[in-house]
Amino acid sequence: MKEKCDRTKCPFLDSPFPDCYCSQMSSQVTDKVIKFCGGNYEECNIYKKYWVNPEASPSVLSF
Repeated sequence: MKEKCDRTKCPFLDSPFPDCYCSQMSSQVTDKVIKFCGGNYEECNIYKKYWVNPEASPSVLSF
């Protein structure tokens, strides 16, 4: 049985980092945008990178 995915969006979606999948929006990353930005963001390596080190960008503090 599949795990139910978290339906909340990534907190960085409104103000994404340059390396976020949603900033790149191409057919090569569409599956990752749907998977990570639209739900399972806590599994995303980009999310983990900035969440572990919130000082990496001031936009983290704005959400």
